[in-house]
Amino acid sequence: MLFSVIGMDKRMDYVAERLYALGCDVSRCISESNHDIILIISPPVNIDYIEKLHPYINNIKRVYGGNISNLFIEEMSKIDIYDYLKWERVISENAILTANGIIEEAKEYNCNLIESNILVTGYGYCAKAIVCELKKYSSKISVAVRNSKLKSEITSNGIYYYDLNNLINLDLSSFE
Repeated sequence: MLFSVIGMDKRMDYVAERLYALGCDVSRCISESNHDIILIISPPVNIDYIEKLHPYINNIKRVYGGNISNLFIEEMSKIDIYDYLKWERVISENAILTANGIIEEAKEYNCNLIESNILVTGYGYCAKAIVCELKKYSSKISVAVRNSKLKSEITSNGIYYYDLNNLINLDLSSFE
């Protein structure tokens, strides 16, 4: 079995390295092969991939990808397809990695996170992980969301709440 890991981001690099370390046959591209192929594709997996994969369709046994379009699923119906961005564990761990990346990016631009006023828009998986990471810096964190039902959850975590619909009235100059 050959694992073809397609995509040019650090997560795909990590997947390829990890599979190789486990003793798997790994390729960073898809090519003519006598092997059965397990394909791992970075998101989004859409119609653009279909034409590229057709020459190898008989060898592809399984596809793992994120945000897989319905058209892709229909066109590749003879292949087992798994959307890893529908798996709770992957979603949670990806959110943590995203949060860490954002913190590192802020540091690269010399943003002082300690005791800064920081506004996070949204309160989904990634935003929650970002807020959690920012709390390590004792930052004054505010979250703006449209859904007022999230207000109690946000404020119970010691975070300032803003209604995203009223954000236009907020003086944003006080935020980093």
